[in-house]
Amino acid sequence: MGYIAGAGIYKTSIGGSNWVNVSSKDPQGYVDTRFSNVSRLIVDPADENIVVASTVIAGGASAIFKTTDGGNSWTHRYGNTSRIQQIIAAPSDFNIQYAAVRGGNALRSNDAGLTYVKYYGDIIPTTRQICRGLVSRTTVSYTHLT
Repeated sequence: MGYIAGAGIYKTSIGGSNWVNVSSKDPQGYVDTRFSNVSRLIVDPADENIVVASTVIAGGASAIFKTTDGGNSWTHRYGNTSRIQQIIAAPSDFNIQYAAVRGGNALRSNDAGLTYVKYYGDIIPTTRQICRGLVSRTTVSYTHLT
């Protein structure tokens, strides 16, 4: 599972007839290179202005960014030297999020993406690739990583 090279994060607020790039910009006004390859976006179902994005940076590193104002500003929440393949939120609680990291580790956030900590430690063999995650709709303690 990879990523699609792109030009950042776009948003529409009028049903798709017009799109605006809401990625962080560099001092020259171009899309910040850390937003060129977005691997996943999750949106808080209770507030569409809260968005968490995982991105792939040159050389295979990754980052997680969060906005609380619909993309007007982004805050770097986590960085990793391995690729973050996917980020998901528990369907019953957006505060609980998981990120699948290539190379056998996973991350968990209990605070809607403000902080992330290693989840499962090193019990997942590092010879395997985590590519996807799934959280039960009713019981967030039932989490599956593949």
